[in-house]
Amino acid sequence: YQRKDKDGNVMLHVMNFTPNVHHGLRIPVEVPGIYKELLNTDRDIYGGSNLVNTSLLHSEEVPWTREENSIVIELGAFASSIIKLETKFPPKKVEKEPAKKEKPVKKVEKTKK
Repeated sequence: YQRKDKDGNVMLHVMNFTPNVHHGLRIPVEVPGIYKELLNTDRDIYGGSNLVNTSLLHSEEVPWTREENSIVIELGAFASSIIKLETKFPPKKVEKEPAKKEKPVKKVEKTKK
């Protein structure tokens, strides 16, 4: 799930309540940008297997579960991860194409046989 504070700071909370490890787990994000994992309960210091996301996570324009962007993470068995939006990407400018003039439709008269 996602939480935002009044200033627009975004935190994602991802939890795995199964014994399955998830490699390349795609997570939808509302805000495109660069994300950083702050906490992962699969770290070895908590007795986990140390399957963590040490690199910054760049969102991709891959629609996922009702969002236009997503990130890909690793998530260990029975692990939870807290991920923070570090840098927002600027909104994309959508260039509108000039309106095309439609050609009038010619009426075709039916010929009698």
